[in-house]
Amino acid sequence: METLIYNLLTYINNSLDKDVNDHIAKILLENLHKIEGFSLETAAEACNVSPSTFNRFCKKMGFRNFSNLRNTVVIKYGACFEKTDIDLSADRFIEQLKENVEMIENIPGEQIERIVKQINDSSRIVILGFEKHQIQALELQKKLLLTGKFCECDTNLFKQMDALDILTEEDMIITISIQGYILSEEFFFEKINCRL
Repeated sequence: METLIYNLLTYINNSLDKDVNDHIAKILLENLHKIEGFSLETAAEACNVSPSTFNRFCKKMGFRNFSNLRNTVVIKYGACFEKTDIDLSADRFIEQLKENVEMIENIPGEQIERIVKQINDSSRIVILGFEKHQIQALELQKKLLLTGKFCECDTNLFKQMDALDILTEEDMIITISIQGYILSEEFFFEKINCRL
């Protein structure tokens, strides 16, 4: 669900032309709670476009088709608005920070050396920071630039996905995802698998 929301907002926020896709994105955002019950035809009708135009829009958003888009809503809709079992408290926050520091301290030095060598040896580096992780991706881009290594890091999701289309074996992808959810995104893997 979050991916769909970010994709739609990214499209609206970065769209220079207020075209039919901009209109579809706005209608979908206004009807998020209804998408689960929509058929392709119902969704297309709500947006005042043909089913084929609607499916092309879905592909542009990174989904195979409307069913694929709808499934992300069906699977994740309830969890987005439910209260979590863990309330934020100072103790919980400190506990989480300690877990993160411990995890970082347990990364073997050889692994860090290998990553640094790969960064140095890569002819092109693309940093992917989807959704709320774009700020961390931009920060990494800045830090690597200060060490003399230029990296690509588009803030536009669609440009990030397009960058994957022209990767070679000499290139490197760095993904920023705090809990690893980026690895569960189907459109990400489809793009990567096409390059292998």
